[in-house]
Amino acid sequence: STNAARAFCTGTKMDVVKELELYLSKNALETLLETMMTECLRHKPEEPSHYLLKWLIDQNASKGSEEVAVASTTDKLHVAMTHPDQATQQYLKDKKLHIIFLELMKLVVKEKPDNVLSFLALEAHQMHKAPPPSLQSS
Repeated sequence: STNAARAFCTGTKMDVVKELELYLSKNALETLLETMMTECLRHKPEEPSHYLLKWLIDQNASKGSEEVAVASTTDKLHVAMTHPDQATQQYLKDKKLHIIFLELMKLVVKEKPDNVLSFLALEAHQMHKAPPPSLQSS
């Protein structure tokens, strides 16, 4: 916002630099970004942005919170899920819960229903009766 930008720029340049350095240090951002880049270069994934999104979620799983991340680009939605308990994480993966969420999110974005919960209940029921290809067993 413009007010935030003005407030940020009201101090002297030295104050701003010190404030940014303090923020970087306090949040260990340089270390985080360096580690992210190193991991990405080490694994050389086909989709670096997807890899990095999952990597960030996985890193935060150790903090004991359950996470679901939904990200979107101009033409796609992406869902990543992680859980601190490995058995639960494996269960979520095996049951393709991230794909279920993704399919339901796509429908919500496309249809923009007024009553989202009713819409989701109906669509989940339809999905159960006739799973999309992404959920069919291979």
